[in-house]
Amino acid sequence: RRVLFRSGLNTRGIPPRRFAASGVLGAPRLHYTIATGGIATKEAAALYALEVFELRWHGLIEDALAFRRGKPPSAQYRRRPARRCSDAAEFVVCVIEAANRLKTR
Repeated sequence: RRVLFRSGLNTRGIPPRRFAASGVLGAPRLHYTIATGGIATKEAAALYALEVFELRWHGLIEDALAFRRGKPPSAQYRRRPARRCSDAAEFVVCVIEAANRLKTR
């Protein structure tokens, strides 16, 4: 499944890694709040996401966490940086869908 990103947001001037990390760390914060009623920091939300979401997302989550900590990008995205934004968009959709399933329980 391919996710198309057409939000109308002006992302000009925002570094792609920062933009991706914002979604990758922000969406699990909301999921955490819906699931637990608590509030998590972005770092805590990343650790939560590593526990809750599929292994296929772990490299992306770890890359976003590395960005947050001022570390270099993972090899996975250092070689294919354009892939980071498309993976991030897919992950955010996955998190939203999972949160919607929580709300219907």
